[in-house]
Amino acid sequence: MFSLSPLNTSSSSSSSSSSSSSSSSSSSSSGEQQGEQEEGEQQQEQQEQQHKQQQQQEEGEQQQQQEGEQQQQEGEQQEQQQQQGQQQQQRRVAAAEAEKEAEK
Repeated sequence: MFSLSPLNTSSSSSSSSSSSSSSSSSSSSSGEQQGEQEEGEQQQEQQEQQHKQQQQQEEGEQQQQQEGEQQQQEGEQQEQQQQQGQQQQQRRVAAAEAEKEAEK
């Protein structure tokens, strides 16, 4: 028989923290506005990074799935080969028995 090797299932969980910033449109000094703008840019960067992580995770999962399917196919091929081998053996035995019968 054949044995399928277990897949390396590395599940990287990316925690997506959605931080909401309330931008108050009151007459504030330019220093505060700049601070809010920088905060917004940082959030955008975080979102982009999370998106990249998510994509990488999905790609990793797809790859693992493909590897699993490939192993399954290899296993099925091995099974078919074994069955064919057994059939050939049975034919040989049957042929040998037929020859013995013919000799009698």
